[in-house]
Amino acid sequence: MKTRELIKRVVQSQGEDLKLNGTLLETPQARGLAVIFPGKGYNADKPLLYYSIRMAIEKGYNLLILSYGPFEFNLVTRSAMTRLVAGLVGDVLKEAGEGARMWDLLFIGKSVGALFAADAAKNLKRTLPLKCIYLTPLQEMAQVVRGTDFIAFAGDQDPLFDIPSAKRTLGLDAPKIRVLEGADHSLTTASTEDSLKILNQVISEMSRFIDAPKPQLRVWS
Repeated sequence: MKTRELIKRVVQSQGEDLKLNGTLLETPQARGLAVIFPGKGYNADKPLLYYSIRMAIEKGYNLLILSYGPFEFNLVTRSAMTRLVAGLVGDVLKEAGEGARMWDLLFIGKSVGALFAADAAKNLKRTLPLKCIYLTPLQEMAQVVRGTDFIAFAGDQDPLFDIPSAKRTLGLDAPKIRVLEGADHSLTTASTEDSLKILNQVISEMSRFIDAPKPQLRVWS
């Protein structure tokens, strides 16, 4: 496959106590924008996000790869981060011009980044199709993700996510959580071979989710 030529630039958004940086990889022929929300200790160079980024590029997306300055996670910083993310994504779409009105939006988040992705998806209040992929979501996300079009991946050995409780909260959306046997909060196991099989399964299911028909246009409430 021929690699697209991507232009790289850095964008920023800053609040009172928080700073949000983004690396933007773009081309005029993009089909949409994929926003990558790393975890607090899981950056975009680690396997789940590295291969997510490669896949999104292959599928024709521009990339906005976020990075956070130091922050203490609480309700105040969560709300502030949501505003910063929504503002930054809105600015990128505005700068992209009229063509971006028909872009697909794709949010891919890991751990606390998945929480930021879910919050931002509901806060954007746009009518563009928006799909979310949550990698190792946190327990407090179960209620939030119900308002988004999503697929989630969680390990049954992840101490930060109570799968039975989350499924009860999600109700009919519970099958959208893919449970990976023996996997921890990085979706790895004690076996290297099994960890690679899980990585392959996750990326394959993500690819099918992205290529599935677009969600119905709506305004998030």
